[in-house]
This record gives sequence, C-alpha cells and structure tokens, in this order.
Amino acid sequence: MKKIVLIALVLFAKPVLASTVAADSSQVRLLSAFFGLDNAIPAQAAALCAGQGPAINQDGLVVVFSHKLDAATLSASDFIVVGTNGDTAVPTCVTLAPADEADESRTVLLIGEFGNISASNPPAQVVVVGDLFTVSSANAPSLNAKDARIDSVTALAAGPYLVYARVLPPAEACCECLASGTTQVVQVAWAGGVSNPDGGEVTDTVRRAYTVVVDSAGIELTVVPSALADTGDGDNYHLLCLNTPHRPLRVSLQANLVVDPNFDLNPYTEITVTSDAPTSGVSRPQTPMRHRLTQNYPNPFNPNTVVSYELSVVSQVSLKVFDVLGHDIATLVDARQAAGSYTVRFDAKKLPSGTYFYRLKANDFVQTKQMTLVK
Repeated sequence: MKKIVLIALVLFAKPVLASTVAADSSQVRLLSAFFGLDNAIPAQAAALCAGQGPAINQDGLVVVFSHKLDAATLSASDFIVVGTNGDTAVPTCVTLAPADEADESRTVLLIGEFGNISASNPPAQVVVVGDLFTVSSANAPSLNAKDARIDSVTALAAGPYLVYARVLPPAEACCECLASGTTQVVQVAWAGGVSNPDGGEVTDTVRRAYTVVVDSAGIELTVVPSALADTGDGDNYHLLCLNTPHRPLRVSLQANLVVDPNFDLNPYTEITVTSDAPTSGVSRPQTPMRHRLTQNYPNPFNPNTVVSYELSVVSQVSLKVFDVLGHDIATLVDARQAAGSYTVRFDAKKLPSGTYFYRLKANDFVQTKQMTLVK
C-alpha cells in the first residue's frame, strides 16, 4: 500500500512582480528530486489540483531548493520533467504542501504524469523553465530560480535521505524547541516526506539515532538532540533541539529508521550543516565541479582519521575500507547523497597497524587512496 500525507493548501495565481529583482539564477540550486509515488496520489489530494487538472492516481515528485521560495510566484508551468526516454511533461499542479510553513518553503510537490516504472521510463531530470522567485529579506534580494536543474532524480525504490541542514536564525527558532536547556536549533530536510515505518510520526528512537557533530574550539564532538520538533505535520522537515553552544558541522541518521511515502527505509545518511546567515565578503559554498576523494587526515593515524570527498551531482555513494589482501573490513558510507562536500570519521581501534585502502564509488566514479595505521 502506498500513501502520502498532505495538508490543505490555498493555490495562488501567479502575479507579475514588478518590484522583484531577478538576480543570478545560478545561486539558486535544486538540491534533490525524489520520485515518491508512481500513479499513486491518493483521493484526499484531489483538492491540491482543484481547477487545474486531475490529481488522483497521478505521480508525485518532490524537489528541494537551496533557497526559500515566494509562494506567490509558484506555478506548474515553471517546471519541466524529462523522462528517461527523453519525453517531457509539465506538472498538472505544484504545491508547497505539506511543507508550507514560512521557514520551510524550499520543498515543492509536483503532481502529474512524469513517467512509468513498469515501462522503464521513470523521470530523469527536472528543470525550472519559468520565473520562480525566492523570498527576499533586508539582507538578500529575491533571486530568480529560472534555469535551475537537477539531472539525477532519485528512483522510486530508493529510500529517503538528508539533503539540507541549517542552523535556524533566532527569529525562526523561537518556541519551536521547548526542551529545557535548548541553546540552538538545526533544521534538516529530507528528499521527500518521512514517517515512522508504521505510518505514524517519528518516535523518540529517531531522536536518539540522530547525531550532530559540533566544533568545540577545533575539536569535533558528537551530540544527540535533546528533543525533536516539527514532527506532527507530515512534511519532510525535522527540527533538532540542541543543548550545546558549539557550532554544528554535520548531521547524520542511522539506517532503517524512517520511511518515505512508498514505505522504503532510509539508508545511513549524512549532510553538512550550512547557514542562512548573511556573510560579509565570504561567498557561499558552491556545488563541487567534479567528484573527488581527498587524502585522509591525519595520515599516518592512530586510531582515528577523517576521510573527505566531494560530489558534483546526486549520487549513490559507497565508501569502503580494505586491507592489503582486498578484504572489505568497513563500510563508512552506503547511501544516496546530494551534491556537496562530506567528511566521515574512521575508527580503527580494533585493527592492527598496517596499510589500508579506502575506495569511493559514486555512480560511475571510482577512486581509491592509501592510508597507514600506526599503533
């Protein structure tokens, strides 16, 4: 059985915004596209496309943007979905529901006919072809997302994965985390809606399985959220309430704890924490131009070292460690991950001194490097 949790939405006509500044569209990126439902949009979602076209038994495809979107500029004609065989389709309708809260307006649900799994023609690309603008603020002008695209749509059978994490500004974090001692809040976004495997909201087991790596004066520490918030509305966001003042660096979740609307379990997933705070003379991190595996640091090491790598597009990632005989001794990553930069800590305290190899596979990319453990 397939299902998706949806909430009511007021659909907006698309006005002309004469005062909007169309900035460099390359700054607005599509972080992920997730083929969540194949001909399975349920009857209760019909209201989402009222007056625009049929929704029941259509496909559902979720895309996540790098910036918050202005709902008044959102239209189905802004998007084109390209199938594996090259066919193109325009959504029947688009909606920010269920992720339609003011601080969550990065996620758009596309409803329509975008391909078919049984015909081996699932959606492969999503392109923004219309003038879709981001939310402006006193510190940042509105940007035009036109020409933003993603060339790797996550397949229906894949499990959900983290695509975005940020420290909420104080004005947005207020009152969301009620746990005593909360000092800051990290918001994470999944590629699609997530829930407990029984179909309900996530439990405290998920809270305990979230880990946040923080920077304490140059030393990395791992903490667990004291509480989870924003878990009762069926969208693809969670708020992690932290009782530490140290700067969050990365967020991860163990495998097999949450499911997408197709009831696929998540793999292990990890994402780097970014910031929405305005920068002064410092550019925002850009999408890497190519896949890359870097040398572990420190090397030689005892017993911990850090492996870093970069992804230029959404990829199925495998990062493994081998001994000199080629035996697979550790899997550091086995997950679908968005484009970006990642770091993984390898703990070799149970291994003897010697030479080891670590190999990154990301789609068709494969690279191997050598490291030395000295005890």
